[in-house]
Amino acid sequence: MFKIMMIFCRYVKGYIMVQFTSDKIERLFNMFSNLNIELWDITEKDESIYTAKILVKDFKKNIRLFKKANVSVKIITRYGLPFLLFRNRHKKTLAAGMILSLITIMHLSEYIWTINVSGNYTYTESEIINVLEEIDVKSGNKKKNIDGEYIEKYLRNKYFDVKWVSAHIDGTVLNIKIKENFDRFIDNEYSSPCNIVATRDGIVESIVTRSGIAKVKAGDTVKAGDVLISGVVEVHDDFGEIINTKYLAADGDIYINTVYEYSDVIDSEYEKKIYTSEEKKQLFIGIFDKMYCIKAGKIKYEKYDIVTEGNNLTIGTNMELPFGVYVRSIKEYKTEKMIYGEKELIDIKNQNIDEFIKKISVRGIKEINADVESVFVNGKYITKGIVKAVENAVRYEIINIQ
Repeated sequence: MFKIMMIFCRYVKGYIMVQFTSDKIERLFNMFSNLNIELWDITEKDESIYTAKILVKDFKKNIRLFKKANVSVKIITRYGLPFLLFRNRHKKTLAAGMILSLITIMHLSEYIWTINVSGNYTYTESEIINVLEEIDVKSGNKKKNIDGEYIEKYLRNKYFDVKWVSAHIDGTVLNIKIKENFDRFIDNEYSSPCNIVATRDGIVESIVTRSGIAKVKAGDTVKAGDVLISGVVEVHDDFGEIINTKYLAADGDIYINTVYEYSDVIDSEYEKKIYTSEEKKQLFIGIFDKMYCIKAGKIKYEKYDIVTEGNNLTIGTNMELPFGVYVRSIKEYKTEKMIYGEKELIDIKNQNIDEFIKKISVRGIKEINADVESVFVNGKYITKGIVKAVENAVRYEIINIQ
């Protein structure tokens, strides 16, 4: 963000590219350094010829230094708003429009227009963005109202299997980076009193308790929501009476044998898309969350796909503005009825099973295997069965202390 503002400020003030010629150019550069005069993009053209960029005001104020250092100076190029306004000084409307545009961009740069989420696997980006809206963090907020530390703490408390969160602003983009704890109970970072509860039905494969009281043992059948390790520790006297209750952050390693029902139906007959050469383009302008069509027209195709390309306008790499230009391509296609061969059906079936396993494997699964059978009935390839897993199907549950 600092770099973007620095480039913007230079542009507003105006700067020039200057060619310096001298056998003792280092003397001039040392003078500039001592006076805190900024030179950038310094390039050596020859042994005694250099080019560099300098603000106009610094150049005018220190012309005497060139003579003192015995340096020949030549202005190569002029950059920035002052020169642009001078060239268009007779076009008052254009100049006013440019100034208004710059003011608008400066104003828009004070807001967040994009929220990026990375590092998420179990939770979708849209789900996390919806959670942020609960604390009024959304696109269009002023950057000064964004509290990164509060966002980080809120997400960690909301998702107990998220062990690390980073929230920082880059330009007009709020970047949320998270790290999920798939092997959750190797390193319990939570200090608030909590229980460990089951998230799925199953049979306990193994349990190792490091903190709290184990409520189950290996071989026990559990239901989703059952407390497996309790953070409530009751202290009894010699007569079995409760004399004190301690509240701890339960911690331990628990693996549960779970079963997932699996069902898949693949139609052996399918329609293959064959694209024609017909294609129509539509131009849109996106402003905030709305899309406005500039150039449309009737779509006469019976079957077509729509592909939208474009992005919001950006200044530099991180300053994204809340508007942009988009092109929508409407591509016509015809369909032809086709039939999968036996090998193709088996490949699709295996691919679907792999996708199912991959989807549930992000939950910290130790072992997994599929036990399914496939039959061909009335032109459909039907696969049914179960997927068995050994997983740490657990979560933290905060204890509400009255």
